[in-house]
Amino acid sequence: MRKSILISLCLFSSITNACPIGDILESMELPLEIETSHELRAELAKLTGGTYYRDYLYRLIDELNPFFKTDQMLTAEHTYWAKQLLDFGKLKNFTSALSYVKINRNSMIPEFEGRYLVAKELSKLDPALLKSGWNTVHEIKLVVTHDNVTTYWEHLKGQPVRGHEAGITWDSIPGAGSPEGLTELVIALQKNPDGKWAIPTGNHGSKNLVIHEFGHTLDRVVGTYFTGKPYSQNPSFYQAWHSDYQLGKIKEHYFLQPENNYAVALEESFAEGLSKLYGIDNIQSTYDWPYMSAYFYDQFKKSIQEQNQGYK
Repeated sequence: MRKSILISLCLFSSITNACPIGDILESMELPLEIETSHELRAELAKLTGGTYYRDYLYRLIDELNPFFKTDQMLTAEHTYWAKQLLDFGKLKNFTSALSYVKINRNSMIPEFEGRYLVAKELSKLDPALLKSGWNTVHEIKLVVTHDNVTTYWEHLKGQPVRGHEAGITWDSIPGAGSPEGLTELVIALQKNPDGKWAIPTGNHGSKNLVIHEFGHTLDRVVGTYFTGKPYSQNPSFYQAWHSDYQLGKIKEHYFLQPENNYAVALEESFAEGLSKLYGIDNIQSTYDWPYMSAYFYDQFKKSIQEQNQGYK
């Protein structure tokens, strides 16, 4: 008992390097024999993704903390960083996101690169919104393709896009989330100026393309399953949307669309509200639509958690 108290005091102190590495490893229930960065990285991957997701987890850990890129002796500081990473569930959420992501087999996108880039963005969502048990019912798939959504959904070639200017077709759009209630959503990667595959920043106007399109899937597929209608048609969401509207916070026509009796606007605002709250690291975006951000952070997350009680 005394030792556990001392470990807790040490871990929560501001002087992390004063903590013995063995004590931190013990608090993580990891082997005390771990001595190097690569040994610890391997154990973290084993705990959260096994061998199937190992290489994806290695890359994520290396990007989050370059110390782990090279094999070197551990420090207490980096061991404690790993503990925080594990405790906050970031690695587990990443593997949950990976379980949704597939590659269009007719696409030129390398499977590892495509799945990694998209899952990394998707994993920014709250864990409650990535409940993998949904797939036992819905089999939701996030398909990664190249250039635009028509390289996967060929039937959309030349077709106009709802809410966009005349002349805009799906041939230039990089993402679509569960149109007409489909359980698939599509993200199209494009080459950046350095010639590397990347999630495009143009032709969509969202804070985070991946989360926006996944938001449509939550709304149309999961919402309809749990409540009989999309979440965006829920009165509590409408109240939040209308409060932001009255404040003058909703300015873009895409999120208003009065010509469509605001129904389309509510769908798009639902998806983008999730994107603003979770999709970027800057918390400032939550103030763009404060009432909708509060709705997603509190009411929506709680309702999802309650609806998920049947999934273990």
